[in-house]
Amino acid sequence: RMITNQMEGALTHKHFDVAREVFGRKCLVGLTSKMDESIHRFARFFKWDIDESIRSDGGGRPKATQKPEEKHSCSKKLAEDGVNVHNYPQKALSKDSTVWKKLARRNKYDIELYEYAEAMYYQQHVVYEQAGR
Repeated sequence: RMITNQMEGALTHKHFDVAREVFGRKCLVGLTSKMDESIHRFARFFKWDIDESIRSDGGGRPKATQKPEEKHSCSKKLAEDGVNVHNYPQKALSKDSTVWKKLARRNKYDIELYEYAEAMYYQQHVVYEQAGR
């Protein structure tokens, strides 16, 4: 809805096509399921110096110098564990359940856009990472 500015009313395949076009032209995709890899992709693309950014204690004050492997371990832990994350027990829904089917119908275009973004993630891997960007 945000991408197409259609905050109310029914969505159509036309809205999905617009959202997919915007994603295809404007987005560098990262996946939470591949957080460490995504962070490094963003760092390469935006030319961030991860080693420099990790050198701060969060308040802009320099930390004691760490070895590169310690810095990587720190960023990997952040990527895997997150920050301010709440883990609530979740009961898995079967894709055959009534609830799942209702949610899938209601969120059809969200699901399709997510699947498109996942495909883009792997396409961008070829473009941005294997091409030596």
